[in-house]
Amino acid sequence: MSRRITPRVAAVAATTLLVTALGTGAAWAADTPAPSPSPTITTSVNGNQVTITADLATVRAECARVTTTEKRLNALITRIQAGADTPGSAASLRARAQRATAAGHTDRANVLTARATLRADRVPALQRALARLTTVDTDVCAVLPAAGQ
Repeated sequence: MSRRITPRVAAVAATTLLVTALGTGAAWAADTPAPSPSPTITTSVNGNQVTITADLATVRAECARVTTTEKRLNALITRIQAGADTPGSAASLRARAQRATAAGHTDRANVLTARATLRADRVPALQRALARLTTVDTDVCAVLPAAGQ
């Protein structure tokens, strides 16, 4: 005689397995060490001056990312300002918009022109971000080894 498993029996079995797994997981989690605390960053404002204090590990981790971020920003600025033969450049989008206009696709041309304008307008903000990053590199990151840290 075969027994048919009803939805109720299946639900009870699934619940039992889930409770057992959670109980085992909770016991396993109790044996693992507690995660290290998150980095502490404090900010204080005194008139027109803002002081940001961070622990050394956080500063070193951020300084390790400066070179990579500078390369990415430079590559992005270079790509946006490149000629029409470079995919992703503002000039490339404008050339695509001209081809769309010539083909009679004015809606597509308008979209491409707007994208080209937006992309070109982002260059000054990217350059400011790059300048701020360079300032952090020279004022904060370059000082770390000299401080004996």
